[in-house]
Amino acid sequence: MIRAAVRTLIAEKKEQEGITGQISSILIASHNEEAEEVVTSLKHQFERVINVHLHSKQESGKCAEVFILKGAASDIKRMLNEFQKNRKIDYAKTCSL
Repeated sequence: MIRAAVRTLIAEKKEQEGITGQISSILIASHNEEAEEVVTSLKHQFERVINVHLHSKQESGKCAEVFILKGAASDIKRMLNEFQKNRKIDYAKTCSL
């Protein structure tokens, strides 16, 4: 199971590295309510690529964020990286359209 997870992680990283130019993408993230300021700050930092932002509070005290993005692949990769490296954000993943 660990080998399969590592292979998937490596394949996803290689796929991301090959994406260039102008792209459309979806970013999905989840976090605790206390991390809302972090998300707001990141949202303002990358507003040039955000077309739509949906926020949903869950009963468990978690929040789900969905961003529909359009712009330079480098900006979108940087946005994903900022979400993933922040310890207050539990999950962040993109899917290119």
